[in-house]
Amino acid sequence: MENFISHQIILLIVISFAIVFFTMEILPLEVTALAAVGLLLLFDVITIDQAISGFSNNAVITIGAIFILSRSLVKTGFLEVLAQFLYKLGGNNAWVTISIFFITVSLVSGFINNTAAVAIFIPVIFKMCQKFHISPTKLLMPLSYAAILGGTLTLIGTSTNLVVSSVVENTYEYFIDCSDQVDESGSIYKICSDEDGWKSDMGNNRYDIGDKYLDINNNKVWDKLEPISMFEFTKIGLIFMVIGIIYITIVSRWFLPSRAITTSLTQKYHMQKYLTEFKVPENSKLVGKSFNYLNIYNEYGFQPYKIIRENQELIYNLNSAIIHKDDVVIGQIQLGEIIRFKDNINVLLLSDVKINQSELTGQNFILVEGLVSHQSSIIGKTLNDYDFKHRFSSFVLAIKRQKELLREKIAHIKLKFSDTILIMVPKIKLNSLKQSKDLIILEELDIHLRYQQYWWLSILVIPMIMILSSLGIVSIVKAVILGAITLLVLKVLSIQDAYESIDWSVIFLIAALIPLGQALHTTKADITISNFILYLADIMMPFFNEQTYFIIIISCLYFLSMIISSFLSNAAVAIVFTPIAIAISNYSGIDPRPLIFAVCLGASNSFLTPIGYQTNMMVYAPGQYRFNDFIKVGLPLSILFWILATFLITYYWPIEQIPYSI
Repeated sequence: MENFISHQIILLIVISFAIVFFTMEILPLEVTALAAVGLLLLFDVITIDQAISGFSNNAVITIGAIFILSRSLVKTGFLEVLAQFLYKLGGNNAWVTISIFFITVSLVSGFINNTAAVAIFIPVIFKMCQKFHISPTKLLMPLSYAAILGGTLTLIGTSTNLVVSSVVENTYEYFIDCSDQVDESGSIYKICSDEDGWKSDMGNNRYDIGDKYLDINNNKVWDKLEPISMFEFTKIGLIFMVIGIIYITIVSRWFLPSRAITTSLTQKYHMQKYLTEFKVPENSKLVGKSFNYLNIYNEYGFQPYKIIRENQELIYNLNSAIIHKDDVVIGQIQLGEIIRFKDNINVLLLSDVKINQSELTGQNFILVEGLVSHQSSIIGKTLNDYDFKHRFSSFVLAIKRQKELLREKIAHIKLKFSDTILIMVPKIKLNSLKQSKDLIILEELDIHLRYQQYWWLSILVIPMIMILSSLGIVSIVKAVILGAITLLVLKVLSIQDAYESIDWSVIFLIAALIPLGQALHTTKADITISNFILYLADIMMPFFNEQTYFIIIISCLYFLSMIISSFLSNAAVAIVFTPIAIAISNYSGIDPRPLIFAVCLGASNSFLTPIGYQTNMMVYAPGQYRFNDFIKVGLPLSILFWILATFLITYYWPIEQIPYSI
């Protein structure tokens, strides 16, 4: 008993520190999770087998395979063609088109990875904004919300669903209480069914016979929880989707600001200032003069931040400093002025290609904006480290970071998730830039199906997987593995594409979190926490009947999951709270399913903050949002869904007492 208590204390301390690290982003999320597992292993809270069990967990394998399947579908161009069809279907009625678009995004997100769906549809949003003269700020946040809503439609809609399902598949609930009718010796015996009732299988201690076992010490028969089915979410997910889309359509039309402006990509950049740098050649008008002398700020709006001269950096009195030949100047300027400044003052942008207005608008080169994706390998690297210029024969003209002033050389800036970069790329290299998982290209693209041998398999395989698993013909993990292998064997997708499609940070994060969830159960910390929650609920018990009492518990679980997932990983919240929900059900004697779905739906519906969900971060910078924008829009929707979930969960998964006698 003392060992359990000491392990509980260590576990809760480790989880507390992990939450702080998660919230403050001191380390990458997956590194924090792995460090937590390492500490639990160091103090013998978990075993070696438990520590590495996450990497063989069904949820982790399923999520990895779905990344591959999603990548294969994206490569066909089918979703872009679908979006273009719906875009035309709405005709000239802006808000009919937008509503159809949001519905499509939600439905697609129920079948593929949410982040992949948002990455595909962001360029379509920009085209739509240009056609209807609407600010992207009005549509990008609703785009993210539509994808989140779609995640609650199916089991594979989001990794949170799969993680919860994995916990459920490996968990037992009370089946019957044998009371004093059991007097055999031993610790665990199996219970097998026949026509006459239940019999104890005294000669076999295998853990998995009949999915039931007898705990002789506690006189309980335990039954394995029924797995979550493919479309078990759909009945409540559809209601959330319909109400959510009505809400985001109303909000996007009348309440979201028109902050970002898009008439064309270059015009969008004309409205903002970006970090750039240039070299002063011998024949430049700047040589021997200062910025003040040439009235550079008033004429071009250029603000110098640093002058690099013969390996020395000048950072003071820059506007009055005399400029020398071969100086490199770093500063901030509106994009629309870059070319005019370059040509009039005769300075060199640091590129192997001479850039002028005809090239920017001509046929050989195209100007595109790239958003650094959440799974980009360029995160934490500079453009030099990444070798950007040689990979794509392209040159980065400018970099912008939300709410942060950049003052370094462009090539030396370590890029972060959601940074936006302005790229001049040869048209022949645009496709390779688009297909890179490192950047989301925000540019109106020539949309068409990309035919290759067996391309149609990519479109069929996901629906086939869902049908086969929902009918119980094969398990979901077997179905996705076979689907991914089929695409690889038939060379619909290369093995390199498969490697690159997987968001390894998500895989490592979930694989590291699963042992934490197991530790909650093995140390009985889930029971301790559930008892504390029940104790708090018992204080209110005299004021409510038993049914209302359990509804309040379900409501509290949804609320806690929703709030905490606004600042932490959704998967982390699901893994920690699902064992607690099951422990509450076991000790209160009710069916665990409504409690489990309260956790799952609360963790998935993350609208309150930009950091609560990866898709929110993807639209944060291009939409020019502020943190408060998400609170203003997300808070009413979160409260609405909290109220709806409290009653819908108990309607679709009624609160039922588990029988306690035989």
